[in-house]
Amino acid sequence: MELKTGRWLFSLLGRTCPFNLEDIKISGLVYDSRKAIEGSLFFAVGGFKADGNDYANKAIQSGAVFVLSEQEKPEELDFSGWIRVENIRIAMAVVSRAFYDFPDRDLTLIGVTGTNGKTTTTFLIRQILETAGLKAGLIGTTGAFYGRNSIELAHTTPESVDLCEIFNKMHLSGVTHVVMEVSSHALVLGRVHGFRFPVTVFTNLTHDHLDFHHTPEAYLEAKKMLFDNQMKDDFAIINSDDPASKFIIKDCLAEISSYGIDSAATVRAEIVTSDINSQKIRISDFGSGLREMDLPLAGKFNVYNSMAAYAAGRKLGLDPEVIIEALSHGVQVPGRFEKVSSKTGSVTGVVDYSHTPDSLQKIIESIRHIKKPGQKLITVFGCGGDRDRTKRPIMGEIAGRLSDVAIVTSDNPRTENPDDIITEILAGMKGQTPLVQADRRKAIRQAIELAEPGTIILVAGKGHETYQEIAGVRHHFDDREELREALKLYGK
Repeated sequence: MELKTGRWLFSLLGRTCPFNLEDIKISGLVYDSRKAIEGSLFFAVGGFKADGNDYANKAIQSGAVFVLSEQEKPEELDFSGWIRVENIRIAMAVVSRAFYDFPDRDLTLIGVTGTNGKTTTTFLIRQILETAGLKAGLIGTTGAFYGRNSIELAHTTPESVDLCEIFNKMHLSGVTHVVMEVSSHALVLGRVHGFRFPVTVFTNLTHDHLDFHHTPEAYLEAKKMLFDNQMKDDFAIINSDDPASKFIIKDCLAEISSYGIDSAATVRAEIVTSDINSQKIRISDFGSGLREMDLPLAGKFNVYNSMAAYAAGRKLGLDPEVIIEALSHGVQVPGRFEKVSSKTGSVTGVVDYSHTPDSLQKIIESIRHIKKPGQKLITVFGCGGDRDRTKRPIMGEIAGRLSDVAIVTSDNPRTENPDDIITEILAGMKGQTPLVQADRRKAIRQAIELAEPGTIILVAGKGHETYQEIAGVRHHFDDREELREALKLYGK
């Protein structure tokens, strides 16, 4: 990677570089003042909880040689490397790409967006690519992965600085394709500004993130941005069964393909048989006839995810038989319909990340569809604190109506009072008889205690997460571990 200097930075920004700054070397890019070292370029980003401008001086004291900000340099600050920009997030994306020598240009990026199904779909696409002999990376909710390397992420779609660094590492390791979740936050905040996605996938759009977007219309517009930026030679793949798809592609220049179950689609699936472990499906593929396969994933929602991945593989030029082989192996995505069974097998636990009304309804309906007559379904769930409050009573109503027993508990209350969150959930459960236990560990154990042979226990909301955030402090907590311990404790 070519050494970057003040001359390079000012040229990139279309500015004339002062003579005394031309040869100053830039050692790295940071937007967190605590990570600044000698030679850093610091982006003073206005965040939701803190303003980077308030920490610019700290970054300078730690060795930052340049500060980019939307604000003018404070008069009292004696520092010549302050550069004012119109949009700090766009500037951060532009500088980050150039600093790492545009690593995305050497990678085929596959972007997956939507409310639900993004994580599983990206895992399936990566598995298809690797089955075809390609070296693929993955970026999303559960982290970044390439080869045997993994990186923990603070966001589903990382900030542009982190994203470019990850792309650079992947490229240097020989990765040719990167499949990634592209969140609505990332699109609005410019985290993927300038990146080209030759293949995009839209999963669905349901109620979520109104704490950030404020209205469903704004949320939809945010998702649409990914497709608006595609070119004529690109491919967009949409869910034909989701009403939002028509709006998503309204201004898209890419070639459009679709997947679905209930309506006409380029790739259409029919569910022949299904149980809690697998499904037999029949695929109508780009007009080339029917193919059958055994899909070792449960739930109608996983058929959608698999068909989205199938269509993406086809548009990447892969052989359909290779794609089917990859899907036939299945993939266990952490915290997505992850089964935890007792030693005797009499009770089955399911841990899932379903934390929106639609995802909760879909997973409960899927379990109801495949469970045997007489089997009981107990659902343990809660809603996160400091997030969209409007979905709380909706999720309560869904869980209470569709479960045999619903236990309302805590799910990352963050800085909110857990009892206040539970009260808002219960507002949607009038006329129902839910159980309430704010302590999530006790709630899971209560579900096990109530379980009879054949009972299915769904623990929803946290999925792959290994913490519970209470009063702003994260404590280790893993639903899967808690289920296993409770099953042992009660000998079921």
